[in-house]
Amino acid sequence: MPESGDISLRRLGPSPVSQDLGAAPARSAPQRARADAVGQGLLDRVSHRVARTFSAVPIFRGRRPATARRGASPAVDGAAIDLLDLEVVAKDFAVQISDWRIERGARVALIGHNGAGKTTIMDALLGLRKPVRLRGSMLGRDFAAWHRRPALRRRLGVLLTRASYAIDGVAHIVDFHRRLYGGDSGAAAEALGISPLRGQHYPLLSRGERQRLDLFMALAHRPDIAFLDEPFTGLDQQYTLAAGDLIRGLRDTTVVMACHSAAELSLASVAAWLDRGRILLCDSPQAMREKLIGEFRLHVSFATPAAAERFRRRAATELKPRFTHVISAVELSLFGSEALVTLARGLVDDAEVTAVELARATFGDLLYRCSLGDMDA
Repeated sequence: MPESGDISLRRLGPSPVSQDLGAAPARSAPQRARADAVGQGLLDRVSHRVARTFSAVPIFRGRRPATARRGASPAVDGAAIDLLDLEVVAKDFAVQISDWRIERGARVALIGHNGAGKTTIMDALLGLRKPVRLRGSMLGRDFAAWHRRPALRRRLGVLLTRASYAIDGVAHIVDFHRRLYGGDSGAAAEALGISPLRGQHYPLLSRGERQRLDLFMALAHRPDIAFLDEPFTGLDQQYTLAAGDLIRGLRDTTVVMACHSAAELSLASVAAWLDRGRILLCDSPQAMREKLIGEFRLHVSFATPAAAERFRRRAATELKPRFTHVISAVELSLFGSEALVTLARGLVDDAEVTAVELARATFGDLLYRCSLGDMDA
């Protein structure tokens, strides 16, 4: 999987395969055979190193032991993540979260503006960033145990914004995953279109192709908890839909994801709105949309800035919309209740109005509102 804190998955230097690619972009069959042999040899050495790192749990071949199989009862029942206290220094503020519980099987979307602390929280829970304080547990095990014991981390899936591998060939990377986890979900490979990529090399993949492979590495072994940083970034519509169906199908997997798109948010059962390292609101996306922006969006364009300003002031006094988005001097959108439907009908014949559009508020609208932070602070 993408970087998860294990040294075996970090690039420690240029690989023999990538050097060969740089020297000869178009190679003969014997050259390709030699490159594949080099890659396979490196794969064997990396697998051996990982086997020693995971000495508490050997590399599985075939059926997993009962303690590692999906559906096996964990030693301790309870929340997937029970975060009692977290403090991490980030940029010009500190991420501070306490008494936050994520139930098993939940799909949690961390939303908010860039730099709100979404990735910082995931990095701290994974042990990739050193916190000032971290108390709590994942799957009944203290966070410190997860950070000390590589064998525990086999139960996780991780998608970071940047990934690197000690081997470049896609086929070797996929084989490495299978050796590490003792097989994978064929559904994941099919959904993400991995087979056509097997003959290619990771550094030469497009942004979307890398994202598909990284998602495969994070999800193919059906982890108990998956941490996904903007999982749909770079994917076209075909693979956005396929990846969404794949994540929904992991019913026993708890998913924590940083998200900036409506497609990602639509997967979530819980949304946590962050601003400057603090959770302002935690609820279902549907309930959060109702609380922050309401059910409807009314977009109005005016002939003059003066007319738009008069309308904005009147609406603020009489309607008290949940949220007003001033797009330009002559355009604005109001968000609120069904009262906007009545208002829209009255604007149709207004000579100062050039356009009226009424629609239901979307998750995209909610993400925009949350990207503005706490406007009451």
